[in-house]
Amino acid sequence: MLISCKKATELIEKKDIFGLTKKEKFSLDIHVFLCSKCKKYERLSEELDHTLMHFFNSKTDEELKLTEEKKEKIKEVIKK
Repeated sequence: MLISCKKATELIEKKDIFGLTKKEKFSLDIHVFLCSKCKKYERLSEELDHTLMHFFNSKTDEELKLTEEKKEKIKEVIKK
């Protein structure tokens, strides 16, 4: 019934988007209770989700639109 850290991180990411079955939730709860690294991952994932939601909800559609200039800057950063 114990799951791996890899499976735990998959379930952590899945739970807010798709939800978990009772079995998945139980397995994740047990794993996170026993594994401090996954517990920290879960907390950081939730903080990141919250921060991104706040960022995107505070911007207008125009501010979020990628212009050709912005696209080129992103490409340059990626290449570096």
